[in-house]
Amino acid sequence: MDEMGYIVTVVIPSYNSEKTIGKTLKALSSQKGKISFEVIVVNSSEDSTPTIIAEKFPWVKCIQLPEKTLAGAARNMGAGMARGKFVAFLDADCLVERNWIESMLENFSAEYCAAGGPIDNANAHSLISLAGHILEFSEFFPTRRISSVAHVPSGNIMLLKSTFRNSGGYEEGFEYAQEDRLFSWKLIKQTRKRILFHPGIKVKHIHRTKFRDYVTQQWHIGGGGAEILKITDFKGSNMINNRPLINFIFPLIAIRKLSLSLFRTLKWKPLDVVKRPLVVPLLCIGMFSWMLGFVKQANQNRKATNP
Repeated sequence: MDEMGYIVTVVIPSYNSEKTIGKTLKALSSQKGKISFEVIVVNSSEDSTPTIIAEKFPWVKCIQLPEKTLAGAARNMGAGMARGKFVAFLDADCLVERNWIESMLENFSAEYCAAGGPIDNANAHSLISLAGHILEFSEFFPTRRISSVAHVPSGNIMLLKSTFRNSGGYEEGFEYAQEDRLFSWKLIKQTRKRILFHPGIKVKHIHRTKFRDYVTQQWHIGGGGAEILKITDFKGSNMINNRPLINFIFPLIAIRKLSLSLFRTLKWKPLDVVKRPLVVPLLCIGMFSWMLGFVKQANQNRKATNP
């Protein structure tokens, strides 16, 4: 336990989260066990989010920012104020299990630089939500086994506060989706350790249910994927700056990504497709939007970052 009495600090970036923040904080308040933790919400909302926190969750520390702030910068700010030995990151539209913090601490070891787990679907009744879940989180289904991985989403990850600070945190100028994948890459480069994926460290994500929001999000994720390839050594990074080549093969990249998402779903959660086959056309539409975002960003000038 650190000098302030907290073992874990949970940091939540928030922007216009009034529809979900109450559910997120209520789930956190139900953590079992006697682990001492604090919650910091870094909020740049224009809605009633801060009012909800003040009235219903007065034990939560809410940092109100004057203007919209990207998630990476908000996480850095929250971690900078953390008083716990460990920092856990959660999103404002995620619901934790009752043993979430306990499971993270139990499964964390010095062998890894961080620990995280699956992202389940909190509103699977919606076909659009289901499609988004498959495209974004098929690598992180709850049925996946314990493994050593190169990435877990920032909506479900914990690491030592000292490790986070030594890493330099999230890239604050990264304007695209998938800044968490960039953080994982940098973290592994610096620590020379992998990340633990454990199915017992589970959260449920409240996905978008409106078609326009769904395709827009996939477009942003595609753009983020292209930008990450420019500044990392991920597979495919050697091709991203060859614009004639990448423009020629980008349909193959999209087909491969869609195929992997479907393969993982049929392997780990087959009923999501077998019982709801209408999700497949939505997956194709989402992947087409992803492809457009990828190509657009692949043809933009490269941005630089340091591992």
